[in-house]
Amino acid sequence: MLPFNLCSKDGCREFALYRRERCLAHLEDRESYAEEIRSILQDSDEFQDLNLSSLQLSDLDLSGKSFKCCCFSQSQLSGVNFNGCRVKILFLDFSRLESCTFIKSNLKCAVFAGAQMRNCDFSQSEILRCNFTGVECRDSLFNESDLYGSRFINSSLHMVQFRDCNLKRVNFEHSRISQADFKYSNTEDAYFDSLPEA
Repeated sequence: MLPFNLCSKDGCREFALYRRERCLAHLEDRESYAEEIRSILQDSDEFQDLNLSSLQLSDLDLSGKSFKCCCFSQSQLSGVNFNGCRVKILFLDFSRLESCTFIKSNLKCAVFAGAQMRNCDFSQSEILRCNFTGVECRDSLFNESDLYGSRFINSSLHMVQFRDCNLKRVNFEHSRISQADFKYSNTEDAYFDSLPEA
């Protein structure tokens, strides 16, 4: 159960944004809110129970920060630096991520389901039991990462590198995989419809 209040607009079933009583669609001060949130994200190091659904954020350095039970669902993120972040339960489902980095991050139970991801880098990270079901991911890196128990079911993976990764119990079933690189990874311990070439 997510710890967020519903939008105060009559009949709306969306969650209210952090520090507001309404969701983004019913928020009147959208521009000033976006600037307020940029400042909050830059000035603090630990975040919990933060709902920032549907926001647009670009060229933001969030490296080394901690996120617990936070929501960026349906957001548009471009050039956001999550390097070295510690994450436990983070929702990025149905978001668009362009040129975002998660290098040397620790992600547990993060949800990227349905997201569009382009030119992103998750290298050298702990990515444990994360949900990438239905993602459209291209030109991205997961090299030297531990992906134990994560799911890429029914995803589209084009020119994605999984070099030297731990793929134990990672599920790629029903996925469309093209020009991907799994060299030095334990593909035999993952679930595929057909085993990719090393």
